[in-house]
Amino acid sequence: AAYLTAVAENDARLGRKEDATREARRAVDLMPISTDSLNGPTNVAGLALVYAWTGARALALEQLEKVATLPGYGPTYGNLLLNPCWDDLRGDKRFDKIVASLAPKATSP
Repeated sequence: AAYLTAVAENDARLGRKEDATREARRAVDLMPISTDSLNGPTNVAGLALVYAWTGARALALEQLEKVATLPGYGPTYGNLLLNPCWDDLRGDKRFDKIVASLAPKATSP
């Protein structure tokens, strides 16, 4: 599944939209969150990234919403906030809400 996610991301960079989305969906199907709660979110985040890079913003945000609150290896606050690979989603209210939901919470002394 990790290999398929990497191949999908490369295909998305090369403009091969259909190949990229098919491969990323296959990775999620091979290792879904329901059977692998640690690595499954990584594959869903990879699918979200492929969707973002291929212009399917709504689908990308839908996938990010699925993994934003899950523990494991999904996207982190810092990754979503600073990593330029998410630039295609910046400025979208749904993306901003996802990022804000992952922000560290202030604690009282």
